[in-house]
Amino acid sequence: MTFRHSGDLGDCIYALPILKAIPGHHSMLFVDRPGITRPLTPRMGLLKPLFEAQPYIKSVTATEDYPDVDIVPFRRFHSPTTTLVDAQLNEVNSHSAIPIKVDTTQAWLDAEPDERTKGRILIARSPRYNNNYFPWGQIVQHYGNRLLFVGIEHEYSNFCFTNGKVDQIRVDDYLELAGLIKGAELFIGNQSSPMAVAIGLGVPFIQGVCLLQPDCIFNRKNA
Repeated sequence: MTFRHSGDLGDCIYALPILKAIPGHHSMLFVDRPGITRPLTPRMGLLKPLFEAQPYIKSVTATEDYPDVDIVPFRRFHSPTTTLVDAQLNEVNSHSAIPIKVDTTQAWLDAEPDERTKGRILIARSPRYNNNYFPWGQIVQHYGNRLLFVGIEHEYSNFCFTNGKVDQIRVDDYLELAGLIKGAELFIGNQSSPMAVAIGLGVPFIQGVCLLQPDCIFNRKNA
């Protein structure tokens, strides 16, 4: 089947457990739509290697070809407390004669663990969806040089300015990011796309939940 998406990076990652729950090998079509997120197709190269490494994904392309299922309007089902998986599942089920069931207690991503993060704690903090009460400063004091920040330069510089200096690691795409997260002892972050990868991989994580939009809470024993 073919699915069309125009959301943000994390939105696309949260669509994958739905595709995994549907038997077969699927194609994801990325398009750009004016709205609350940045254009998706210029960033397709970040997600494509990770998506196509999953056994249930056949291909990822940027095209206006008409899909079997259009996930683009999923925000009509979204609310501050509805997970991004459930919102997209409701959109997909609105096109399906038989309701699809998704078990988000199980991992929907896989990647080879990267040795560079063995024994380290990987952290990420984006500008959006933050919790001002989250004790980042105490985390930096407690874990010190075990921490490894992943993110773009202004995220890293802002984090260090606010919370203290930590090491940084750069990635070329989200398949590399998934390997780093899979190899780490723990992932700590806010509701950013690296958090979506961590949840998708099923690894232990600590989330700084945005109190205004807690839409990334998943019932996991290691969460």
